[in-house]
Amino acid sequence: MMTYEVIIVQTVEDSRRAELYGLYDFRAANAHECENCSMIIGPTPEEFLPCVIVADLDNEEAWTICTDCAMATIAPGFWRQHRARLEEGEE
Repeated sequence: MMTYEVIIVQTVEDSRRAELYGLYDFRAANAHECENCSMIIGPTPEEFLPCVIVADLDNEEAWTICTDCAMATIAPGFWRQHRARLEEGEE
């Protein structure tokens, strides 16, 4: 069995807490991209773009993904409705 923690990071303060807890160091890399789709996430010079940290605590690994890629996990009902509208051509 595999277990992952999913941490939603919405602000600079959230990212600092993640660093303090040893989950992910946003200052370690200059550019942050979603591991799934390569969208820019995390801190930028202008703003903080929300993201999700996926952490495998057993293996001490963590990676970041954008909220769009994480939506099916963090809000499955919303994601299914949005997906249905896309398939129907409403958006």
